[in-house]
Amino acid sequence: MLEAVQENGSHAYQCAYIGSEVGVGIYSIHHRVTEWPKPFQFNPDRWLKGSGTQEVDGRAYMPFSIGARSCIGKPLALAQVMLTMARLFWEFDMRRVDRDDSEAKDAEYVVADHVTAGGQGPMLSFRRGFNPRQRLCDGALIVDLGPFPT
Repeated sequence: MLEAVQENGSHAYQCAYIGSEVGVGIYSIHHRVTEWPKPFQFNPDRWLKGSGTQEVDGRAYMPFSIGARSCIGKPLALAQVMLTMARLFWEFDMRRVDRDDSEAKDAEYVVADHVTAGGQGPMLSFRRGFNPRQRLCDGALIVDLGPFPT
């Protein structure tokens, strides 16, 4: 193994280990064509059982990693994401800002060179939507909170 010190003080090694493990980014795994047919196409039906899509190996989708060093906060994070998304879908109408919704062009969240989620687009516009539990009565907003607990 040859070691060389770079001008900025870092160390560079010229070596090759046969059988060494190589890390692969989660983005690459989640866009692997052998696991995900048409990985860059938006297809929410791929998650439905019996939708005609092939069964995917569970290791092909691992946003929280797997094994002994997986994320300890996974259940809390999933619950928080579900509640947040449910509330957003309930309260707001959303549409793309950077293009017309009728455009049939594929778009994807572009991942930048970050360890955590950094990226650009697609941008969404939020507008308070119609909530079936609210109605206007003589100009006043009436909110139906459901049955009163007894």
